[in-house]
Amino acid sequence: MTYLIVLRLIVDYFWSVKALSVMHSIIAASMLARRLKTGLVSGLVLSDVVVLCFSVILVFNYIVFFEDNTIDFLKLMSITLFYFLGRFSRFDNIYYDRMAIFSTFSIILLLFLSIAGLGYVEWGNYLTFTGGYYFKTDLALGVIIFFTFSVSYYIDKSLFFSFVIFLISVWLVWISNARISIVSLVLSVGVIGYLKFRYLGVLPMLLGFFVLVAFSMVGLLILEASDDLLGFDFSDFFGEANLQGRNWIWLSLLKYYDEYDLFSKFFGGGLHADILATSKYSLAFNLDESRAHNSFLYVLLCMGGVGLFLFISLLLSWINVIFRAMKSESEPLLIMCVCLL
Repeated sequence: MTYLIVLRLIVDYFWSVKALSVMHSIIAASMLARRLKTGLVSGLVLSDVVVLCFSVILVFNYIVFFEDNTIDFLKLMSITLFYFLGRFSRFDNIYYDRMAIFSTFSIILLLFLSIAGLGYVEWGNYLTFTGGYYFKTDLALGVIIFFTFSVSYYIDKSLFFSFVIFLISVWLVWISNARISIVSLVLSVGVIGYLKFRYLGVLPMLLGFFVLVAFSMVGLLILEASDDLLGFDFSDFFGEANLQGRNWIWLSLLKYYDEYDLFSKFFGGGLHADILATSKYSLAFNLDESRAHNSFLYVLLCMGGVGLFLFISLLLSWINVIFRAMKSESEPLLIMCVCLL
């Protein structure tokens, strides 16, 4: 399982090479088949039922609105594959140290690339660091995952080293211009701090959290004065500058959904409905043809209210399991799960 997780991170880096993603899914499917064959399964629980219902709605949606959306269908069906693989796997043999070493090496490598002036692209009038990723947001998400895997293991060994990894991660996310990812990084820090230092009490944890947030704010102020990097609009946190046009995309999706008939509102308009929505309102909102950039709105538009209900139910069931475990556990795996969720 360790190497499958690491391989997923490598596959995400080479996003444009679809054969790697297919290979990864085939490996995962073979592992799941072997577990099912050897009987390493238990009875169904509520989250299993929710995942299966979500898959049924997805298949129904794919058949009814078939329009060359096979790639999107397979991507969403992989949720079922990887969910049940994790569900029927043992995690007491995961090599946390190797995952942490790989993640730390990746963060340091990205840092050297940024210092050397490599991996930058022109994004509008601004210089954006992608580090070789296809999208700048993928770079930011990758850094957050690397940060989580690294710090969840090393924080017990060296608080100073973990703090250095945090600073590097903040820097990499900032220069990616993926402003919306800053929130995810801060939340990950809060989760790790709570799980590792809750024994200190609420006040010390809040103080430490706000100190780290202050570091982030200082960096934002520095970036605000830079001509090469995208600034941050403190006057309108959810404005166009910070969301980088996503607010107009989301508005077009909601408007498109509002025009659905009753059937479509319940079951969606097909897995390309987000593209149809942004295309329809491209002139009104000054948009190019775009994807949803929001998982909840994507599911709502493409799979309807029923699909969104199942999607949210699935997330809530995972949160319930994790919060129950948080009462007695603080292992690296738990921290990784909470942060990734």
